[in-house]
Amino acid sequence: MHGTVRRRLGASGALVALLLAGPLASWPAAAQQEGADAASPFDQGAVYLEADEVIEDETTGGYIARGSVEARYGQRTLRADEVIYLPGEDRVIARGNVTVVQDDGVAVFSEEIELASDLSSGVGDEVGIRLPDNATIGAARIIRRSPTRNEFDRAFYTACDACSENGRERRPTWRLRARRVVQDQDSEMVYYRDAVFELGGVPVLYMPYFAHSDPTVGRHSGFMLPAIGDSSALGTFYEQPYFWAISDHTDLTISPRYMSNVNPWLGLEFRRRFHSGFVEFVTSGTYEQDVDADGVLSGEERWRSHIFGEGAFRINRDWDWGFGIERVSDPYYMPRYEIPDIEDRRGLYNTGSQRLISQLFAVGQDDDYYASLAAISFQTRRFGESNDSIPNVLPAIEARRAFNEPLFGGRVEARASTAFIERNAAEDSRRITAELDWRRPIFHDSGLVTTPFALARADIYNISDYTNSNNGVINDTFVRGLSHVGADFRYPLGRSFGGVNVVLEPYVSLVFSPEGGNNRDIPNEDSLLFDFDESSFIDVNRNGGYDSWEDGARATVGGRAMAFWNNGGEASVFLGQIYRGDDNNAFDPISGLDGSQSDIIGSTRFFLNSRTGITTSFRLDEADFDLQRLDVDFQTSVGPVDFSFRYLDFADQINSGRPLESARVQSRVRFTDHLGAFASADRNLDTDITTRSITGLYYRDECLHLIVSYENNHVVNPEFQDGDTFRIQFTLRTLGTFEPG
Repeated sequence: MHGTVRRRLGASGALVALLLAGPLASWPAAAQQEGADAASPFDQGAVYLEADEVIEDETTGGYIARGSVEARYGQRTLRADEVIYLPGEDRVIARGNVTVVQDDGVAVFSEEIELASDLSSGVGDEVGIRLPDNATIGAARIIRRSPTRNEFDRAFYTACDACSENGRERRPTWRLRARRVVQDQDSEMVYYRDAVFELGGVPVLYMPYFAHSDPTVGRHSGFMLPAIGDSSALGTFYEQPYFWAISDHTDLTISPRYMSNVNPWLGLEFRRRFHSGFVEFVTSGTYEQDVDADGVLSGEERWRSHIFGEGAFRINRDWDWGFGIERVSDPYYMPRYEIPDIEDRRGLYNTGSQRLISQLFAVGQDDDYYASLAAISFQTRRFGESNDSIPNVLPAIEARRAFNEPLFGGRVEARASTAFIERNAAEDSRRITAELDWRRPIFHDSGLVTTPFALARADIYNISDYTNSNNGVINDTFVRGLSHVGADFRYPLGRSFGGVNVVLEPYVSLVFSPEGGNNRDIPNEDSLLFDFDESSFIDVNRNGGYDSWEDGARATVGGRAMAFWNNGGEASVFLGQIYRGDDNNAFDPISGLDGSQSDIIGSTRFFLNSRTGITTSFRLDEADFDLQRLDVDFQTSVGPVDFSFRYLDFADQINSGRPLESARVQSRVRFTDHLGAFASADRNLDTDITTRSITGLYYRDECLHLIVSYENNHVVNPEFQDGDTFRIQFTLRTLGTFEPG
């Protein structure tokens, strides 16, 4: 029989369906026999076959379909120039431009595929396989030994695009070529024999044996790419991570590191997901003496370790609980063993990199309230600072509740707070605070916005072993009442001049608070470091915490002028100052807020467009206009060049150890869409020392991220010496990250 045929196949259809079973997946049972009752033939496993010509060979008992053959079985499709079914020999053969698209997105291309009807064996020549993540496998020949084992001869694997944007075939950035490749679906691994890693078509690494997890199965246990390098302190080292997929929601990464100068080191990373939350832990340890920057050992051997961890869990719709853990055995363990100093927030509270924080907390909120309860412990990493003077907070409570019913037309919010601070060797303090806050925005027809406000607050303090400014030792309980009333006035004005929109916004705030709110017998635990700037300009109590209080009559006066134009350009100027009826001694002189007048603060912003602009922030002494603080940030992007420059100048150090005058320069140049260079430098202008500089090259495309960098550090900590680091890091999509030290 000849001609175009469209028909539903019966017994033969079951075996045509075998062609739709690719070498990287499992396939369903054969199609049902012709005549079965079904609303949809595809739902019942039938095969739809279309071809220019179908021939029944009565001699062999076989069937031949030729010319634009297309067979569809469920969500699978087979296309070929010719399909032959030989029931007597239990074979199905597809020839000529064979394409098989499976229901999971895997596409198989070949010149010829031959399978047994039970899928227990099969052979294909000139095979190419495109995986759902755009990775590609190619082989001169594939042999299917069993439903779960595929063997490839003269094969390659790559996760790079096979075609350029214009559709032309291109050489992949990288590929893994091997004499023989075995895909074992039982172990979910891919094994290579005589493997060669090629970069840009150039062989760069030979491996007699290599293995990685099957990219079609997602998470899988196995060895990850190693880290290899050399350090003046640790010597030559080799770190080999192993990823253990314990379950679909639990995994553990085990990373032993072997070093020539010191004892072995072990790192662990554990992650687990629950229905209501998650936990993550990163820890490491070794048993060794002290080691300096030159690898010289001293002292006694002891355990050195660190642990970072966090967890968060849902209690109900409004409440969660969680924890954060940050602990090290000694301040220099992590930098000495080159452990990344991860500064992610782990819980409700965060601190600087020189102090670690561990916490257990619960938090709840909805539209009208917020509440948190936490127990907090700190550990110092600062040189010369003792943990005996570092506080533990047991507990810290914050609660806020807004009331929808208006009072005198305004909104009322009730707040409560506690902080119970304990130390091993120093003062202890316990505080309980309750306050009511009222405010009411009033919008006038003229555009003026008036916001009257009022606050009443009560504090209870219990103090132990505190030495006050008169050298008296305080062990007492105090009750303190605080309040203020005032009003804010804003008058935004706007007008357009051609293509430029201009906005002027003057601001005045008048506040009165009874004097005497600061008791010298109360230790200042939460308002120690403060620098007056634009971010705190409109705050009523600018101390930022609870222990110190801004009292007296005062007026806050300032304003902003802004202009915007069509190409994304903008300009703005801000100035502000505070005036008081009497001198205020609640603030440290270096803050800029002491006395009857504060320092003058301001900022400017000017951007020609969205790519080029400069911002400044400054503080001027109120008496002689001497510069107290200057922060200049310039950035531009012109063609392939990105450049930024930041300059900081402080007249006084604010107890942070930072330099008074410093600068940072950063630049990046893009040579092509994928290749570029970068450089940055931090310089202490007080000492004329470049504290850190880094230069490097990078390459980034859809399958390879490569960074080659050289870094120089000049460390001022007396426990460390200067160091240079050369680093190569590259990430191969689907295979992992390789980072020599």
